Amino acid sequence: MNMKIAILLMPAVVPALALAQTTMLTFSGDPTDIDGYPGSPGGGWTSTWNNSASFIGGSPVYEAGIQSATPFVNGSGSTYLNFATADGLTGGDINNQGAVNRSYGNFGALDIAEPHQIQFLFRKNTSTGQARIYDIEGGANLGAGANWVIIIDEEDQFRVFDSDFGTGFTSGQQDMTGDFDNVITGNEYLITVSVRPAMGRYDVVIDDLTGSGSVSYMDARFRNQGTSVSGTFTMNSGGTEGPVNFDIDNLAVIPEPSFYAVLFGASALFLVLRRRRHGG
Repeated sequence: MNMKIAILLMPAVVPALALAQTTMLTFSGDPTDIDGYPGSPGGGWTSTWNNSASFIGGSPVYEAGIQSATPFVNGSGSTYLNFATADGLTGGDINNQGAVNRSYGNFGALDIAEPHQIQFLFRKNTSTGQARIYDIEGGANLGAGANWVIIIDEEDQFRVFDSDFGTGFTSGQQDMTGDFDNVITGNEYLITVSVRPAMGRYDVVIDDLTGSGSVSYMDARFRNQGTSVSGTFTMNSGGTEGPVNFDIDNLAVIPEPSFYAVLFGASALFLVLRRRRHGG
C-alpha cells in the first residue's frame, strides 16, 4: 500500500477495526500478493479474483485490472481495481455481461454466518450505463440467487433490491434516501453494506467523499430470501442501458463491528478526506 494513503486512512479506520481482524484489499498491483489483482488466497480470502466471462464474438464484454492514473482519495496516490467494459457493445449485446468476483470465508473473528460489514470506495467513470455490486454463490452474473444487491441505475442513482421473492429485478429496486439524488461521475463514495445473514437482511449507507452528504436504505431483504451469504463480492456492468466503467478500492470485510466503532470510523474517514480535499 502506498505510504501516503496508509497514513491518511489510519486515523479513520483504526477506531472501527481495533477489536476486529479485517480483510483489506489495497490493490498493490502485484498479482502474486494477497491484495493484488488477481491476487492469491490467504488472509481471509478463499479465492483469487475471478473473471466470470460473458463473450460476444469471441471477446469478453469486460476488462478488469490495476489502475493508478487517477488515484482515489483526492489524488493522494494508490493503485485500485478498475472494471472497464469492452468497447462497441450495441443492441441486444448490452444485456450480456460478465462479472468479476472474489470470495471470503471465516477468518479470525470473522464468521460469515454472523453479522458483518463490507466496506469499499467506489467511483463511476462514465456518465451512462448500469453497474451492479452484489453477493451471489459462485460469483455468477446477477440472478435470482443473489443476496444483497446495490445497483447504479440508468438514471445515475444508487438503488438496492428489496422486495418479495419472485419480484422482477427492475420492479424490486428501491430508491435510497438522503442528501443527494444522482451519482456524480468522478466523485468518490464510501459504501458500507451491513449484512445480517441469519435474518436475510442488509443495510446500505453511502457517503459522498468528494461532495457532501450521504444516502441510505435500511432493512432491505436479500433478493433470494435466504438466510445466509455466499461470501462472494461480485461486480458486473451492463443491463438494458449498457455498460459503465467504474473503480473499486480499499475493500474491507469487518466482522461483527461495534455500531459506535463503525459509526466513528466512517465519520472520521469522511472528515479526514474532506479536510484533505480542502487543504486543511
